[in-house]
Amino acid sequence: MWNETMSEDLQRLAGRARRGDRDALDALLESSAPIALRVALSVLRSEHDALDAAQETLIDAARNVATTWSGSNYEAWLKSLAHNKAVDMLRAEIRRRERESAAADGKGSETAMIGA
Repeated sequence: MWNETMSEDLQRLAGRARRGDRDALDALLESSAPIALRVALSVLRSEHDALDAAQETLIDAARNVATTWSGSNYEAWLKSLAHNKAVDMLRAEIRRRERESAAADGKGSETAMIGA
């Protein structure tokens, strides 16, 4: 069960990771994975896609904890990263489907014109 103590532990790990402690970063990412997955799954509704989004979120978190994270609430920052990553993936999927649909519609029109 997630509680305030776990959130405080994350905050401490994030602070240590921000200062370059590699062991703290490893522990932080391991503890962050379920949070990122839960947020991504709430947006994407697909476990496969949510796992991808969570993995990309953790990569971003590892790269940016020392530079982008302000030192305030780590869990809120992580959830924001995960949500944004999941929304980006959802938008990309919508654009891909729209392109495929437009391409299919275009081919159908060309075929109809050729047969006319």
